[in-house]
Amino acid sequence: MLPPDHVRDASEEGSKAEERFISFKVDTEEYAVPILRVQEVRNAARYTLIPRAPAYLMGVCSVRGAIVPVIDLRIRFGLPKLPEGGRPVMIVVMVESPTRVRKMAMVADTLVSVHALSSDTIKAPPQLGAKAGLEFASGLVQLDDGIITIINLDKLFNSGELAVMDEATS
Repeated sequence: MLPPDHVRDASEEGSKAEERFISFKVDTEEYAVPILRVQEVRNAARYTLIPRAPAYLMGVCSVRGAIVPVIDLRIRFGLPKLPEGGRPVMIVVMVESPTRVRKMAMVADTLVSVHALSSDTIKAPPQLGAKAGLEFASGLVQLDDGIITIINLDKLFNSGELAVMDEATS
């Protein structure tokens, strides 16, 4: 995890309740997920390939004894693979489906920070259509150094994709 001095407070005094988010980069863009949904962050681990799996499903790995699907966020977002020499991180998150809560691992380019954000700093994403790439966003936050997209993990890993992963990993 990041040391406490990496926590950035983007809220103003007297604003609504704060929630903490862990942020990471995929290509040049910064994304964040609620820290309460993050189980752990680690260097990208070795994984086992799964034949005939979707391209974004890198495979599975063992996380504290559990077999966990590993998703390449670059491929999931339609970007090229991380260039050789990159040092990606694996973010293990809890995802809710209609039938259960499960662990998933997302591979991102790099970890950035932990942000303390008040609900009034998170703005609704613009309605640009499902093909625009914001269908998984629950909000956007404007900070001094850019915009962070807050990811809705349950939309990013929708029930159709979870079914494909269940089939691929069973």
